[in-house]
Amino acid sequence: MAFIPVSEAAKAAIAFSMTAQRVLITLTFRLTASYDLTNLADLALKLHQWYTTYLKGNLSGAIALTDIVCTAIHSATAPQHTRIVSPSEAGTAGASSLGLGEAMVVTLRTPLRGRNYRGRTYLPGVGGLYRTDPGNISTTGTSQIIAAMAKLIDPLVMGSHIMVVPSRFTNNAPRVNGIANPVTALSMDTFVDSQRRRLIGRGN
Repeated sequence: MAFIPVSEAAKAAIAFSMTAQRVLITLTFRLTASYDLTNLADLALKLHQWYTTYLKGNLSGAIALTDIVCTAIHSATAPQHTRIVSPSEAGTAGASSLGLGEAMVVTLRTPLRGRNYRGRTYLPGVGGLYRTDPGNISTTGTSQIIAAMAKLIDPLVMGSHIMVVPSRFTNNAPRVNGIANPVTALSMDTFVDSQRRRLIGRGN
């Protein structure tokens, strides 16, 4: 399928190592101008600071941040910046963890209704201390994770980078140019979800 650009937007792939498997959180952000290398580097820096300050305390020591790759998506040849995290930064919520094939789902909501206008991200490596039974984590865990994720839509944390949900299709047909709607709220439930692509050997 042909590349569908999204003006003034960038994709951020936040990469972790977990049991020698590379796992990602992928998010999209928008500026009031097209992303260049300087703005991409600033986005990667702010995401690194967000992880260290807010998310790391909810993830197990079994998972560690290794790099953040930010790619402008206003064209198929737009620039890309990679921020290497060395040494890698492991989570601090104890040694136990949800498994490689398990994740917590965070729903990204915009002011518009319909599947084109909401997104989701799968959060790996949540600390096992939050687990209450094989299929759930505690409400305390969900509230702490949502509070951390909500910092991604806080301008005091992210500056001019606005988290968005990109839409590249309408009525099952590709758009000529994608649109990006700002995320205004996030939600999640207590259910542990499946992410089979993260099992050993499947996602490399």
